[in-house]
Amino acid sequence: MKIHLYLIILFLLTSCSKKNKFFEDFEFGRQALMEVIITNCESPKHFEIYSRHTFPYQEFKYHEKINQDTNFVISIPSNLYDFSFIKIGDNHYNHIYTIPDDTLIVKLNLDSSLNREEKIKYEGSSAEICYYFIEKMKNWKKTKGYDYYYDSTYSISEYAEKLDNNQYNDLEFLNNYHQKNNLPEWFVQREKNEIIYRIASHKLGTLRYHWVFYDSTFTPPKNYYSFLDNIQINNPDAVLSSSYYGFLALNFHRHIKPNESGSGFPILVNSLNTLLIEINKTNNVLDSRIKDILIGSRVTRLLTDKYLSFSNF
Repeated sequence: MKIHLYLIILFLLTSCSKKNKFFEDFEFGRQALMEVIITNCESPKHFEIYSRHTFPYQEFKYHEKINQDTNFVISIPSNLYDFSFIKIGDNHYNHIYTIPDDTLIVKLNLDSSLNREEKIKYEGSSAEICYYFIEKMKNWKKTKGYDYYYDSTYSISEYAEKLDNNQYNDLEFLNNYHQKNNLPEWFVQREKNEIIYRIASHKLGTLRYHWVFYDSTFTPPKNYYSFLDNIQINNPDAVLSSSYYGFLALNFHRHIKPNESGSGFPILVNSLNTLLIEINKTNNVLDSRIKDILIGSRVTRLLTDKYLSFSNF
């Protein structure tokens, strides 16, 4: 059955590729190359790369012991645009962006007199995107935009206002950075959608979190869902945004409280069944390609869930 479901996902995603500009050159099995150049290696270091991919879901890990200055090329699975994470010694480097069929050069200068950010440089088509995320993290620290955690010290309305401020800061930073550094247009569109749909997902997800951990009888404030009036539900330009599909799944389930759906693996099965019912209603506005990817991503989540076992199947 697992092979059968995987073939369904494969068929759905490859059918979408023929209908949308973002998937014109899509195919499985593509790779990105990362050339790593290490200098000033003063003592033995453990080098590690980790990446996790959505289309289809898979994890990639690479380990190597570094004893001297060296350079090597690593082939990373990359069907779409993906993030990788590097750890060398005690330093972590997040949001290293790779593009299929492209080479990103990562230069690591391990001189102990340098701070963490000074130790890494990028070259290649996606280098400017890597630098964007470095600066975005700095902006998050300055605006406290990275704090998405909800706790009982906030009311639902106060937390929603905080999320709105985060969205404003992120979009403003993206616009300003793009004007000064000329990011690729396809990336700007993708990042804009990631920001918008991530915030919308947090607003919907916060309610579910509140129902589970604080008050199962809680009723959202009047007009709480009004933010959805400004959210494009059917958005072909967001087809590459993982946050978009997370938002869609939450949106289709927003009137169902978590305690009404069971727990563990059964809740995922019930959730998928509810999603199938909702998106197949005659008034559904989703393009067929978006609907297919949404189903594929949810089935993939089911296949990779920690509760998965032969008995559950």
